[in-house]
Amino acid sequence: MLLFSTRLACFPSADRVVVLADGRIEESGSHETLLSTGGLYARIFRAQRHAGQPRTAAAMAGTVPERGR
Repeated sequence: MLLFSTRLACFPSADRVVVLADGRIEESGSHETLLSTGGLYARIFRAQRHAGQPRTAAAMAGTVPERGR
């Protein structure tokens, strides 16, 4: 099966991941290998994972608790 996606949630179970940038192969390997190299795939995967995490009440309200009060 061949899968193209900008959402990387399903890629950890793939046998091989190929990352294209500007029409060229930027990186290729397993999910674990690409995460360990810290390249484009790792940066995008971590950013998408971070973006999907639940936000704190202060972050949702757009405020940061004041210190010392």
